[in-house]
Amino acid sequence: MKEERLLILSMLTEGKITVEEATQLLEALDNKGDNSSKDFNKGKKKDAQEDKSKRLSNMTFEEIGMDIGNAVSNMIDGLKDMGGTFGINFNSETITLDLEEDLSAIDNPILDLKSINGAINLNTWDKETIAIKVTCDYKNGLLDIDSEFYKFYIEDNKVVFVPMYNKDISIKLDVFVPNKDYKEIVLYTTNGKIQINEVNVNKLNCITNNGSIISNKIVGEDVSMATRNGKIEAIDISAVTLDLSTSNGKIICNHTDINRANKVTLVTSNGSITSTIDALVKGTHFDLDTSMGSVNLDLPNMISINRDQGFTGNKKTIAHNSNYDENGENLQYNATTSNGSIKIS
Repeated sequence: MKEERLLILSMLTEGKITVEEATQLLEALDNKGDNSSKDFNKGKKKDAQEDKSKRLSNMTFEEIGMDIGNAVSNMIDGLKDMGGTFGINFNSETITLDLEEDLSAIDNPILDLKSINGAINLNTWDKETIAIKVTCDYKNGLLDIDSEFYKFYIEDNKVVFVPMYNKDISIKLDVFVPNKDYKEIVLYTTNGKIQINEVNVNKLNCITNNGSIISNKIVGEDVSMATRNGKIEAIDISAVTLDLSTSNGKIICNHTDINRANKVTLVTSNGSITSTIDALVKGTHFDLDTSMGSVNLDLPNMISINRDQGFTGNKKTIAHNSNYDENGENLQYNATTSNGSIKIS
């Protein structure tokens, strides 16, 4: 049954089935397992089903949606915690190695770092080198001692790390980079978490799926983070454009340098959106929308608040602060979710 679960989750990550379909298949597997021992567990199963039905009847649509997303995410995390790689069911071997290159002669470097089935953690340090600790788990027999499984090179001002295999392998990157200004940073992985801290960058793009994105103290012009089946946490971000997008996961966006921003876009499904805004001075227009949940805009000096109920469960709030100028430069703040609440304070 473990192999069947892995297959379902693999199909989910490949986009062959939806989260709802994956949940139904996993429940069908559970029922199959229950039937194999139904004589022993019949009474317990009946009680459990009654408890589950009672619990569901008392849950809101938001809680049910969050329950689905969290269940999938927790199963994925559980597989990784057991030492396996998501979607890979085989005996594996591990290679660890350390890479390092001098960046002292490069101004405004570009980082293009890709991984597969593993996390990317990026932090700054006081050295003038980029250091990458690579942890690679691979299927027995896939690699030998002379096999190359990645490319790592510098071309002009661009630093590139990219895997050479796209299946039967997991690569995790722990990265340390010089504390300097970067023109662009791209972090891309699958089935893994991305974490990035204390970076000055003109353009930042973080992309993963079945994993969360955690960011802290980022200064940039254009900051974008996107995942599926995972949360996004953006704390103390200073950017002109901030775009956070996920599904089946919540978004937390706190202490953004809101007076520097021109546009903030937060989008999820089956998850809540919470944002804490400090000392809002800039003229700001808010467009907040959920299909099933509450919208709470709790900021001082807000005027022209319009709450549109729309169809059953839909709630939309449009408002702006007293400094908003239709003919001037303002911040456009958009937050959209389904089966989740929005709170801006």
